[in-house]
Amino acid sequence: MIRKFLQLIFILAITTTSSAETETRYRFEIIIFEYNNPSYSQTELWSDDPGTPDYAQTFYTIYNSATKSSPSAINSRQFPGVEFQPLDRSSLILAKEARAVRKASERRQLLHTAWVQTMHDEKKAVPIAIKTGKLYNTLEKEPVSKSVRFTEQGEVANTDSFRGALPLTETSATMIPVKQHQLEGTIKITIGRYLHVWTDLVYRQPVATGNYSAETNSYDNVRSYRYQDHRRMRSKELHYIDNPNFGILIYALPVE
Repeated sequence: MIRKFLQLIFILAITTTSSAETETRYRFEIIIFEYNNPSYSQTELWSDDPGTPDYAQTFYTIYNSATKSSPSAINSRQFPGVEFQPLDRSSLILAKEARAVRKASERRQLLHTAWVQTMHDEKKAVPIAIKTGKLYNTLEKEPVSKSVRFTEQGEVANTDSFRGALPLTETSATMIPVKQHQLEGTIKITIGRYLHVWTDLVYRQPVATGNYSAETNSYDNVRSYRYQDHRRMRSKELHYIDNPNFGILIYALPVE
């Protein structure tokens, strides 16, 4: 009995070690930029109410470009086996591409960052969230039978009053003030025979015929364009994901 028990322990130890040694990690670097010519977005038909990406299962949120110091690796009990390591500015390798974006008059860089993550198939992979660019103060319809207010991050939270919210007029009684990022959404990268990139991103732009209030620093009409896409990609190759409003450069490297 003891001998069989020791054999079982030995087999489990080998299995655990083998699993840890074969864990796959990749380094990803992305540059996101917008086109300065708003007429590009007029060449296609867009929904007036495109909805927003699902953040319920996102693992981490990127708000800005890579910083000077590298944050700690992120783990979560909610997603065992998933690890995310943001990288600092000194780790960026697409410097030439970023300079080309910044020098082009028709493009403006919104984000340049990099990270290392453990790789999983489509069923187990967890998306990350991106919220970057300008922050628009605007109005949207109030949720039915709910009181809301802003958090500092621009999220909506339940409360008993409208503390910190902008005053509402009778003509906009069903509208509430919100803060919306110029670009937000999710990116999920999975692995199989190839790498697969799943994007669900919303780009926002004030409507040319809308009104801007300097007193409240807000727009009364911001148009949202939602872009959902799936791309297959190879590592060690620069890939370009494009739409009429913004573009994404993405580069992947396996981590030894």
